[in-house]
Amino acid sequence: MADPAREGADGAAAGRPGEGIRRALVTEARACRLAVEELARNPGSGAALEMAERTLSVLEYLGAQARADEAVIEAQWERGFAAGYAARKAERRRLGVIAGGR
Repeated sequence: MADPAREGADGAAAGRPGEGIRRALVTEARACRLAVEELARNPGSGAALEMAERTLSVLEYLGAQARADEAVIEAQWERGFAAGYAARKAERRRLGVIAGGR
């Protein structure tokens, strides 16, 4: 259960990896939808077209950041798993559960 003191206004737990990027992606997706809706209502609107283009570029940037964050988190998990596995194996060897094993 999330700590209420760490919850954001929308109830999502703050401080989780990538949470800021997720929130920004949602916000920008909504902004892009509004810009495209405005463009559909007024096809000749230069302002709506510019807003759609800008929000799309921000979405692309945030998507790249999210993918990079996922790669970093995955690498950290892999290192942690390997370290935990090695520590557990060393402990089992120390206790004699593994007789000089690898």
